[in-house]
Parts: sequence; C-alpha cells; structure tokens
Amino acid sequence: MIRHLIITLAATLFTSPVFARIGETFDQIEARYGPQVPRSMAPDELGNHTITYNFHGFTIVVTFVDRKSEVELFKKCKEGIPCDKEWATMSEAEVAAILAAYESVGVTWKAQEGVKRPLWWTSSDQRLKAINMFNQLQIGTAHYIEERAARNRERESDRLKGF
Repeated sequence: MIRHLIITLAATLFTSPVFARIGETFDQIEARYGPQVPRSMAPDELGNHTITYNFHGFTIVVTFVDRKSEVELFKKCKEGIPCDKEWATMSEAEVAAILAAYESVGVTWKAQEGVKRPLWWTSSDQRLKAINMFNQLQIGTAHYIEERAARNRERESDRLKGF
C-alpha cells in the first residue's frame, strides 16, 4: 500500500508541468521551482552558468547556455539532512517519473541495453541524454553531455601523464 502511494505520488509530482524542460529560460525555470538557492550561481566545468534550486525534496542544478537550460541535475535530499550535504538514492519509480516529464509526443527514452538497472538513456530523437550515477540524475542535450564527457576524458588523460 505504501509503495503504491509513493509511486503514485512520484508519478504525479514529476509528470505534472512543474519540472523544467531543457531549452527553457531562466524566468520559465524560476516560475517552476521558485527562487534560486542564495549564492548558488557558479560556472560548470565548461564555464557555463549554473543555478541551484531546492524543490519538493530535490536539489536541482540547472546549467544555462545562451540563456537557456542545457542540463538539469536532480539530487534527492535525504530526510533530516541538508540537501547540500548528502543525497538519497532515487527509486526506479522516481527516475522513471522524472524521465517521463522530459518526453514529448512521439519521443521516448531508450535505456542502456543488457543491464537490470540502466545508468543511461538516450531520447528516441537523439536530442537528449540522461545519466543516473552517484545518486544524481542528469538530463541534458546530447551535444552538451558529449562535450562534457570529452572534457572529462581530456582532464583524466592530463592527470595520468607521466605514469
């Protein structure tokens, strides 16, 4: 009974028009989440503007490129612990509900194949990618996520030089 209630609540929460969508402006996102967390603006690894919001038990970090959201990172707050200290593991129902909020007519998610609990997905139109690792679900444009992955590989390669 409780599990059913949690799944229903998560599905209602995440499939409602409350969650931002990739490509929305700062004003549209602020209208969804409310005011940003004070002193939360910081650049990401690529120098893009990020803003943090706390909303319905989640910390959401939105990366803006050319004044539009390019990536949205969801971290579930652990009950009784400040959201910036430690995150809880999202249930499969919560991940599925958040992903569903980013679907549009004719566009669905294709999960990583051959695993019981996937870590990444690609939208059927190839425009978006999602990654669920380290208690964080990141949804963004394929271009941005690939650019960031290339930057991380470059940084790792530089770090390992001389071994």
